[in-house]
Amino acid sequence: MLKRVIENPLLFPKPESWWEGEAVLNPSVVKLKEGKYLMLYRAITSKLQRGINDYINISVIGVAESEDGLNFENREIFFGPEYYWECYSVEDPRISPYKEKYFITYTAVSKLPPDPKHVRLALALTEDFKSYKKEGIVCPVNSKAGVIFPRKFNGKYALMLTVYPDLPPSRIYLVYFDKISDLKDPEFWKNVLSYPEREEAEIVLEGKQGKEFVEVGSTPIELDDFWLMFIPDIVYENGEFKSFRISAMVLDKEDPSKVLGFTKKPLLYPKVEYERLFNSPIEGIAFPSGALIDDDIVEVYYGAADRYICKAYITVEELMKYIT
Repeated sequence: MLKRVIENPLLFPKPESWWEGEAVLNPSVVKLKEGKYLMLYRAITSKLQRGINDYINISVIGVAESEDGLNFENREIFFGPEYYWECYSVEDPRISPYKEKYFITYTAVSKLPPDPKHVRLALALTEDFKSYKKEGIVCPVNSKAGVIFPRKFNGKYALMLTVYPDLPPSRIYLVYFDKISDLKDPEFWKNVLSYPEREEAEIVLEGKQGKEFVEVGSTPIELDDFWLMFIPDIVYENGEFKSFRISAMVLDKEDPSKVLGFTKKPLLYPKVEYERLFNSPIEGIAFPSGALIDDDIVEVYYGAADRYICKAYITVEELMKYIT
């Protein structure tokens, strides 16, 4: 139901480039005021030597720009690991515009191989995508795939994030906060994560038997009557991930913790060669991490097979036929 663009994949890894030699994936895209498209994306390095006969791949975040949303050029590192809490990888950025600045949420990894307590959501800010300020870890427990909504609700910011993504069942929380320092306050998170007497937070989705994993996907798009967000439909069987497909959900305009509807079935299955994995328990990956709207066309940017960056599209009218 999502139509792939014929230009797919939009970005390939570059073997000659150490910082994106292995893979490029999971993009987030914004359209700047001057009409240019700006993409941040996860890039996996070629093998780096850590010690004698010890080589590793780490992730950095790249930046690219485009005039048409299809042909991305001027690829550079935007930032990589700099601090102890992200010393092995920075992954999966989401961009949220807010007034004259941009929030960038990303996953910070501080151990290889990673374990749940060393995978947490982090935040950076930028005004021009040339410089940035890292705010640090903004959730003290196992977390990833977060996005800040591009406007306030009753005077508060709203952060949607995936909590315990590596300790099923995972949960998607909506967390309201007044200022960034709240997100770095252990007492604030104690109230957010307490159960059932939560303050400043709601559980939006929760994994269940047969569907243990839920995860935030793209940045939300504000339409006339609701918020639209694309999410991964994750197939997990017998202790193994089998497939990541693209679905969508709509959220209440003034209370985005309320889910108004889901697509009846996934909008895109990883069926074509560049989305498939042929030597793994995972059959294929199409992971939606970016979305824009242009007139009545919704454009979805996604990571394919954990190796490429792709794009698909659908009209709002057509999409609504599949949401219940």
